[in-house]
Amino acid sequence: MEPIKIGILNLMQNKLDTMRNFQIALGDEVEIKFYYSATRYVDRQLDSSITDNMEPLNLDEIKDLDGFIITGSPVEKLDFPQVSYFDEINDLIDLLDRLNIPQLYVCWGAMAALNRLYDIDKKILPHKTFGVFQNQILTDTPLLNNIGDNFPAPHA
Repeated sequence: MEPIKIGILNLMQNKLDTMRNFQIALGDEVEIKFYYSATRYVDRQLDSSITDNMEPLNLDEIKDLDGFIITGSPVEKLDFPQVSYFDEINDLIDLLDRLNIPQLYVCWGAMAALNRLYDIDKKILPHKTFGVFQNQILTDTPLLNNIGDNFPAPHA
């Protein structure tokens, strides 16, 4: 059986730790291809420990993947247009959606996806909010059939 092929766009500051955490979480049965933002590092030198383990995002390779993850990024205090690589993220999300490739968005990656796919803006808070909060279902969908109207979910 062929291994599942997952692409991960690693937007975190500590890319090697993030890479190791995903490798541990996904295990040996998953073939992982790590990417970094191509536009974020156009004029900036990356350490060889990163370029030896990751490649710049190449949208032409996405069609060969079984799934894709976009990580968080320490830009939660910036409006989306202020993020230098936001257009690149939008192009990736559009392509993943068009190709119907399963996606997982983590932290800021989820905020970017909600903005692109559902036109939901983020609210910049004075302090990071994290914890478990009550949520409401605003649109009926079979995915949420067995979940009550007010349900607790983690936020970070």
